[in-house]
Amino acid sequence: MTLVEKIKKLCDENSETLASLEKKLHLGNATIRKWDRSAPSADRLAKVADFFSVSVDYLLGREKSKTEELDGVYFNFAKDAERNAIDPEDIKAAIDLIKKYKNK
Repeated sequence: MTLVEKIKKLCDENSETLASLEKKLHLGNATIRKWDRSAPSADRLAKVADFFSVSVDYLLGREKSKTEELDGVYFNFAKDAERNAIDPEDIKAAIDLIKKYKNK
């Protein structure tokens, strides 16, 4: 899967279009589509990764999973946070609580 295909898939999963993503990230029209022909700058690629809460390595195909592991618990931060309005601090507090009970 190419970089652009991966970004399109993320857009589909998050009810976005490439055009709306480009607008939200202050990128020019059709900028992302051009990445099939020329590599994006690191800062632009990082903007897309941050928007979807995935790593740049995931976008580049170096990681297979877009979920992240935090102390043995896997999260898809983009979907979980949007769907459930999970605050990252709440996630950390929950993990700390689990660790506390796990160690007893």
